[in-house]
Amino acid sequence: MIKFFISSTFVDMVDEREAIHSRLYPLIREYGLKLGINVDICDLRWGIYIDRNWDEEKLTKEIMNVCFGELEDCEPYLITMIGNRYGYIPKDNSAIKELWKKFKKEPVPNNSNISLTQWELEFALLSKEQKHIKAICL
Repeated sequence: MIKFFISSTFVDMVDEREAIHSRLYPLIREYGLKLGINVDICDLRWGIYIDRNWDEEKLTKEIMNVCFGELEDCEPYLITMIGNRYGYIPKDNSAIKELWKKFKKEPVPNNSNISLTQWELEFALLSKEQKHIKAICL
């Protein structure tokens, strides 16, 4: 199985994400099946369970826990789209740093006052562990 992780800010890439799902994914899936390979995609906009009563730190931790886990599951395949928005920057990133250490077992990036989207990219592309990533950047 090959699984692609789709990374971008949600707000400014709605049409592009939809094009991946409606146009690109069916073609890639069909091609993969001809080769005997099951192809799937991971798009976190489809849902992460959240409780509206959670505070910002709990919410950020849950989102990034799922995100880092899915990035590992999809490794080494990543589709990332960079647009006009930088993304959400949490006020407190201590939970993300804790998760980083759990998943990566290596130092947290120096500049950790970054958006959730940049955390995704740091995790997938810039980590010392990543030696064989296959990324498509749009």
